[in-house]
Order: sequence, then C-alpha cells, then structure tokens
Amino acid sequence: MKSGLINIFQRVWNYLRGSRVHYYVLLAVIPALVYLHAVKFGYSGFDDEEIIAKKIEFIRKVDNLPLAFKRDAFMNSKGDSFYRPVGNISFMIDAIIGGDNVSVFHAHNIILHVLSLLLAMYLFTLMGFDKRISFVVLLLLSVHPLLTHAVCWIPARMDLLLAIYTILSFIMFIKYINTGSKIYIFIHYLFFFCAVFSKETALLLPLIFGLYHYFYGIKKWRKITLNLLPGWIVIISVFLFMRSQILQKQTHSDIFNIVLMFENLQVIPTVLAKLFIPVGLTTMPRFQPLFVIAGTVILLVITGYIIKKGKGKQVLLFGFLWYIIFSIPPALYTNPMSRFGFDYLEHRAYVPILGVAMCMCQLFSGIKLFSGAWKTTVIILVGGLAVITYSNSFNYASQLDFYTAAIKENPECAIGYNSRSMYKYSLGDPIGAEDDLNASLAITNEYAPAWNNKAALFMNLGQYDSALVFVNRALRLNNTYTDAYVNRAIAKANLGDLPGAIRDYNESLRFDSESDYVYYNLGNIYALQGSYENAIKQYSQALLLNPQYVEALNNRANISLRLNRFQNALNDCDKLLELKPDYQKAYYNKAKAFVGLNLLPEALEAINKAISIDSSYLAAIEYRTQIVQKSVK
Repeated sequence: MKSGLINIFQRVWNYLRGSRVHYYVLLAVIPALVYLHAVKFGYSGFDDEEIIAKKIEFIRKVDNLPLAFKRDAFMNSKGDSFYRPVGNISFMIDAIIGGDNVSVFHAHNIILHVLSLLLAMYLFTLMGFDKRISFVVLLLLSVHPLLTHAVCWIPARMDLLLAIYTILSFIMFIKYINTGSKIYIFIHYLFFFCAVFSKETALLLPLIFGLYHYFYGIKKWRKITLNLLPGWIVIISVFLFMRSQILQKQTHSDIFNIVLMFENLQVIPTVLAKLFIPVGLTTMPRFQPLFVIAGTVILLVITGYIIKKGKGKQVLLFGFLWYIIFSIPPALYTNPMSRFGFDYLEHRAYVPILGVAMCMCQLFSGIKLFSGAWKTTVIILVGGLAVITYSNSFNYASQLDFYTAAIKENPECAIGYNSRSMYKYSLGDPIGAEDDLNASLAITNEYAPAWNNKAALFMNLGQYDSALVFVNRALRLNNTYTDAYVNRAIAKANLGDLPGAIRDYNESLRFDSESDYVYYNLGNIYALQGSYENAIKQYSQALLLNPQYVEALNNRANISLRLNRFQNALNDCDKLLELKPDYQKAYYNKAKAFVGLNLLPEALEAINKAISIDSSYLAAIEYRTQIVQKSVK
C-alpha cells in the first residue's frame, strides 16, 4: 500500500517536472512568502487614505459598484487627472469583503503580483522563450526590490491590474494569430477594454501589437490588423468619451506638460540602473545624476549590442521598445507639488520592466542556468534580492515608516516632513508635529499644504488668530485649496465671524461640491444664526451625499424640533437609530418628538431607553421628570 502511494506521488512529480508546472508553483510561492508579512501593514498616508479610508462608506456598498465608472481615480464624481474605473471596482470589492480592514487591500495586491508573474510566464512561453530561462528571469523579477512599491503601496493597484490585463490581451492576440479563431478576438477585446479602463497607459497597446507583427514577421498582418482595428477604435473612443465626462475639472498645464515630459524621461535610464543596481530604492525618489549616468551607459550598451546582434535582434528590439514605450506615459504626468518631494514613483516601472525581462530571456537563450556555477549564481541572486525586498517592504508598514523612508533618502522632502507631521499629531505628539512642519517650511515656504497643516495644528491648540495667518499664506499660494478654505472657515467661526465662515465654506464648495462635512458645518453655523431653514437645507445636502452621516441626522432632528416638525424629527431619529442603535441623543430627541405629537407613553419609553444607555445622562433624567408630570396631568 505504502509503496503504491509512493509510486503515485512519483508519477505525479514526474508529470509536473515534465510539464514544468513546478515552475509556476515556485513562481507563485516564493514571492508570496517574501511579501506575506505585508498583509499586516496599514495605510501609507499617500493617496490610499484619500481613495479608501475617507471613502469607505461609499466603496463598501455593493449597490455603488456601477458608480465606479462615474468616479475618478480618487472616487470623486468630478476629477482633474485620472479615470481608472477597473481599479475603483477592485478597491470596492476589497471594501465589500473586508470593510475597512486594510489587510484585505494588501493581500489583494500580493495576489495580483503573483498572478501577473504566472501570466507573464505563459506569455513568454507563447512568444517562444525557453521555459526554464523565463522562469529564472521572472523569479528574479518577482523578488526584485524595484517592484516593492507596486506590491506594498495599495494605490499601485492600477499598475498591477494594467500588467495583468495587458498580458492577457497580448496572450489572446497571439492566440488569434496562431489559430485564426475569432473567439480569441472577442476575448482579446474584453481584456483590452479592462487594460484601458485600468490605466490610460494601455492606449499604447495597439502600437505594441503592431511592433510584434513587424519584429516577429507575422504573415497576413494587414488582415489581422484590419480585423482588430475597429474594436480597438471603439474601446478607445468609449474610454476617452467617458473620461471627458468624469474629469470635468480644469487640468493644469503643469500636470500634463510635454516640456516637463522631456525632463521626466530621466526615469528611463534611472529605472534601468536601479534594476541592475538595486540601491537607492525608496517611497518618494528623486532623480540622481549617478543613476541617470549609469542607466544611460546601460542603455547605450544594450543599443550597441542590439545593433551588432545577428540572431534574435528582432526579439531584443521588441523587448527594448516595450520598455521605452511603456515608460513614456508616466513621464507626461507631473504633480505640481513633486518638486517638494519626488520626481517619479517606482511602481510605474512594473509594466515597462516586462520588456527588459523579454530581452533577458533572449540574451540568456542557450545558457544552462540550472547547472554548475549558473545555478549557484541564480540561487544567490534570488536570495539576496529577496532579503533586500523584505527589508525595504517595511518602509510601507505605516504612514510614519513611509514618510521617514522618503526623508531618509531625500532630506529635502518637504512633502515627507509635512505628511509625517500630521501623523505625529494623530499619535498625540504635537511638538514632533510642529518640528516636522517647521522643517518642511524651512525647505520651501511655497508649499501650501504645510501652511494649511500648521494652521490646523494651531487651531487644535485653540490659537485661532495665529491659524488665520497661516491659512491665509496657504490660500495665497493656492486659491483653489478647498481644505484651506475649510480651515479658515473653522477659525473664523471660532472667532465669532460667522458670515466670514459661511463665505469660506461656500468658496470651498465652489471647488469641491461633494464634501458632506462642509455642508454639515454650514448647517451648524446657520443653526447658530437662527436661520433654521438654511440649516435644514445644508444638513439635507450632507445626507444626500452621505446617508449614514449620523451627526447630520441628529442635528436636522434638533432643528425640526425647534420648528415643531415633530414627525420629521421622529423620522430622522428612527433612521439614525437604524445606523447606531446606542445613540442616546437620538432617543432623547425621539422622546421630544413624541411629546410634541402628544404620544406620552412612547415618549417615556424613548427617554427611559436613553437613560438605560447612560444612567448619568442628566438632561434625559430631567426630561423624564417633565414627561411623567405631563402624564399625571
């Protein structure tokens, strides 16, 4: 019996070895083990909180999934830069599964990284590369520290999705070429659609397909192109139209700029240098002459080798152009604040690097990487890269780690100091927060968020006059800065300037009309002024944007009571208690509404419930006495 089982296992193992399935298993398991600890990481504080934490109530609802196509990449209905609905859907699925559990988002990134590697392995096989060599090259890539940013930084999800759908569309493209079956055309279109709606870089895929035709000597390429071209045009047109409808805010010329693109093309040699010399990798990198020079030398060597190469020149050139072409679109984008913190981000190299991997597969063809010194070298390289990656990954463990890593690599990172200051304040370290803000402003006094955050810090200390000085500096630098208008409104309200606060809140809404918090605050100010109809209008707008805004429900109920609209108040209290059953103020207001409707037994029941939640609730105890007295009469 035992020997029979051994024979079965031996046959299975021999089959797996013969079909090279174990390569796929190792290619999945090794990077998964290297990154497994990352599921315990939190938010980096760099975009992920804006996309996920602050929008969690929206993205966790299944009913909102179709709205992913009506939101920009930051989950806003009107954006100014990016339209990536497939990424939105992936984040929404994570939130539906795990709520605000960040581990689910990190685990999803790791899974996507592994999946992209497995698909790349299959693609390389279809392209004719040796399976063993493809495995080695992709294994080295799977644990390379250059890709840590893409795996451990949650918002890099878009590049992971882009890689997966780019590879899948390419696989179906090759399948169609090889078989002529039209079923592959429709599957290709599906994945091409997903790639384009994951990240706009995929708009260049038809160019890549054309180059594959040319360099691989595909026969009947004109017929193939004519068959596929209509679908590409339709998908791209739909994307551009939908993008234009969502991104309705004016895009600044300093965000997408051809002139700046040429400066940013330094990323091409820089990333190449860091691929072969894996040092200086960080969360918010700047261009450094050493890497630019080293990468340029590598580019020249590769170019020279391709020119002189005979056999396999076309394959090398295809992989080389893949890297160059996919590196260009990110260079078109320049964050206007990047000069205060970073020049490029390493996750954008994820898809371009696949082209370098193709070149490496071609260069290693004929070399027996599983024998002698080569085998030892591969093991040492994989182990060494895995150790560096494991160590570097902790830079993404928390907001403090993320920005500390950025500052360590670039002491002139004003963004890093500014963002770290807010995190320190949230940890109860106002002195450390102010030190970081001062460090940020010492680097540059033109960084509006630092002035705005300094204003917020002083407001939390109750120094509203000083806060006004700082927030005014922020608004002089950026007169569309919504958060600064909100902070100035709060400061003015606390100084008794309610009309000025209203003006600033309305100015904030002019640039961002979807801030439920602003409408809520406006409602509070109108309530203080005794303008109750306006207050209800603002609370209602806040609830339209966020139906689960319990404070807005409670305050609207309060105003309804003042206007003797008892049934409206009762309705709001009931909605509130559905969301938060132990909200004692809702029971207190509910009791008042019942009294107004002359339903005293119900009022007594509600007020007793409020007291049962908090027996020291003095206002409720006093009001129960009034209800009892009314009942006796």
